Amino acid sequence: MKRYLIILYFILFVVLSALSDAIDNKMWAHSLEVIWKGMLIFAIPIFKPKKWLIFIGVLVCWNVIGFDLLYNLFSGLEWDYIGSTSLWDKFHSMYPSFALVWLRGIVLALVVSLHWRYLK
Repeated sequence: MKRYLIILYFILFVVLSALSDAIDNKMWAHSLEVIWKGMLIFAIPIFKPKKWLIFIGVLVCWNVIGFDLLYNLFSGLEWDYIGSTSLWDKFHSMYPSFALVWLRGIVLALVVSLHWRYLK
């Protein structure tokens, strides 16, 4: 599989998972959830077993980069909104939003280099 297709696959995965959490219509939310979970299951046979750990790490990195941002945009919140209920939000609230943007940029550089190096 081409490297850029793998990157687009992960981006689509994060977009669908954020959209399924953000929309209020339960039928559409469940349908999108089935699609992104199906994408996850479909990806397992594509990668060799020794690359599954890298696959999971890359997936987590893409979620760190984009899930909160996309969820906020799809929910109609400000792009840098940080909630106060989950542990992830409490961790994020300890830092200013510009620091989180820098962190996401660093994680983006890491994930693209992992893609290029290991996921071919």
